Amino acid sequence: MDRDKLYLGVSLIWLALLTSVVVYVLLQQSCLRAVIATNDARSIVAIMAESFGDSFSIVEVTPDDTSAGEPATEIWIALAKPSQALTLVLAAVPEGWTAELLNVHLTEEQQRMFEEFNLKPGDVYKISPK
Repeated sequence: MDRDKLYLGVSLIWLALLTSVVVYVLLQQSCLRAVIATNDARSIVAIMAESFGDSFSIVEVTPDDTSAGEPATEIWIALAKPSQALTLVLAAVPEGWTAELLNVHLTEEQQRMFEEFNLKPGDVYKISPK
């Protein structure tokens, strides 16, 4: 009898979780449809900027095996919040590399230079040579 109650309880929890996920996805799709219906690319970029942020993060990546002729380190920029920059850069480099967020204050000149890359929110760019 207790086992049946446990199974019923677990089933109800899964059903509630699944319902929550479906509602969330439907809400996200309706918001995106509303933006797309306006045909306003600036709105889409604004939503992405809100999600990723609109500042540059500097990330240093290092291969785990430097004996393969790879450079010791590479420097990447990400137009994303620092909390997301590491994940975005790690997705762009080979598996097994290590990433570290650098605490760097950009000068106005560096900021302008990075803006010339025309990155969109969530984009990454390698700035050191391979």
